[in-house]
Amino acid sequence: MTESLAEIIRFGFQELGLNRIEAETRPGNAGSEKLLHKSGFRFEGLLREWMQWNGQKYDIRMHALLQRESKYLTK
Repeated sequence: MTESLAEIIRFGFQELGLNRIEAETRPGNAGSEKLLHKSGFRFEGLLREWMQWNGQKYDIRMHALLQRESKYLTK
């Protein structure tokens, strides 16, 4: 999974010219958060009741990676 995310990051920054890539996780999703952290993403905050699904509201944790912080870019 780490390799797949690395390719997505490279594509976003190098091919699409993005400056920032965001990722959202549900609270308690430790596996996804560990993968994001390992890939250089930083936790930015909790978006309270950001999502609604089947009538229930959910919080979302926002993570982001800036191009200048990425370890996956070829220099």
